[in-house]
Amino acid sequence: MEHITNQENRVSFVREAFLYYDLGRVKSIRSMFHDSQDYRIETSKGKFILRTFSSPQNNALQTELNLLALLSSVNFPTAYPVAQRNGDYIYSSNKLHAIIYESLQGESPKTTPATANEVGRIIGKLATLTVPYDLYRKNSFNIEACLSLCQSFPLAQYKYPEVFAFFKRQTEYLSGALNEDLPFGLLHTKVLPQHISVNPRGQFKLLNFENFGTGKLLMDIGIAINGFCITKDQELDFGLLGALLDSYTQERTLLEKEYELLPFYIQLGAHNIIYDHLQNGMLSKKNLTQVRHVYELVERCKNFKKIVLHL
Repeated sequence: MEHITNQENRVSFVREAFLYYDLGRVKSIRSMFHDSQDYRIETSKGKFILRTFSSPQNNALQTELNLLALLSSVNFPTAYPVAQRNGDYIYSSNKLHAIIYESLQGESPKTTPATANEVGRIIGKLATLTVPYDLYRKNSFNIEACLSLCQSFPLAQYKYPEVFAFFKRQTEYLSGALNEDLPFGLLHTKVLPQHISVNPRGQFKLLNFENFGTGKLLMDIGIAINGFCITKDQELDFGLLGALLDSYTQERTLLEKEYELLPFYIQLGAHNIIYDHLQNGMLSKKNLTQVRHVYELVERCKNFKKIVLHL
C-alpha cells in the first residue's frame, strides 16, 4: 500500500486535499492512533477525519460509501463523508485516495455503565439492519486468517515466543465456537473506544466503518465487551457487561445458544485485537506501548477462561 511516508508529505497531501472542500483552513494534523494512515484534522471550521487509501482499494471505498448511505437512511449515529465542491466523495492524488468525514466535536468516552449501555444500544441497532446483497463482505478476521498469520511467525523481524505460542493455542481453542450456526448480519468489527466519539451533549457516534464485514453478530458484542467492560486488572466487569447487554437486547434478543457461546466470543474479541496488533506492524516494528498492550490482552484471555457467566 502507498503511504504518506513522512511529516512533510503528510502535511502537503492533507493541505492539498482540503483545497477541494469548503472546510476552512487547516490548523493541525495528527494521526488517529499507532501506525495509522488516518488523521484527525482541525480547521478554522471544525474537526474532521481524513482517511487515506491506495489504488487497489477503490472498489472497497465505493462499497463503504454505499454502506454509509444505508446507515444514513436509518439515521444511524456515525460520521458521514463530506462531498467536495464537485460533488465527489473520493479525493485522489497520484496513487493515494482520501475521504474526509464530517466535523466531530467530541472525544472517546470514559469506561462507565452509561457508556457501556449506549455502546450496547448502538451495536444492537446495527445488528437489526437488513444487509443488501451488494454489501455482503466476509469479515477479514477469521480462523483462516489467524492460521495464515501463524505461518508468518518464523519470518518475523521481531519475535515474541510467548505471544506466538499463546496465539496458536488460542486459535485452535476458539475455532470450534466459530463453527456454530448463529445469527448473521452486519458487523463493524472494531467496536473499541478509539472508534467512538461523544460530543459535549452526550451524543455517541460509532466511527470508521472501513473494516465492516458480515458475519456472526456475536462477534461485535465480544469486541465491544473488550472495549468497554474490562477493569484495569484485565478482568471482566460484570456491572459494565450487564449494562451493555441490557441495552443491546432491547434492540435484538439474544438466542439461548448465543448466551452459551458468549464467553468464547469475549475471548475471540481479545484474540481479534491481538491479531490486529500482530498483523499491523508489531512483527516488523517494535513499539513498547503496543507490545505491552498485547501482553495485557494475553493475560486478559487467561482470566476469561476462569469465568462462568450466569446470564
